Amino acid sequence: MTAKRVATALVLMPAVVAIVLFAPTWLLAIATAVITILALREYFALGDAIGHRAYRLWTIFCSLLLILIQWLDASPHGATDHVSLFHGHYYGEPPSAE
Repeated sequence: MTAKRVATALVLMPAVVAIVLFAPTWLLAIATAVITILALREYFALGDAIGHRAYRLWTIFCSLLLILIQWLDASPHGATDHVSLFHGHYYGEPPSAE
């Protein structure tokens, strides 16, 4: 079992480093979303094994929404310039000092 984990790490570590350092932000966001969904599915399976129920779809939806908002904020195109989400000021814009 340990050899399998070491081999997986040796294969995946260069891929993760390459995506983080050299890939565009949209690819990093998609990779993060896929890994998040896989991790949440495993987490929910562990919870099911001990009898815990979870709001699977709602949790996955909210997790993906957080990733989307972060990607939009990091987008060089200013995709959040016209999205007012919080208390009347635009997301990504600091609140005015009143």
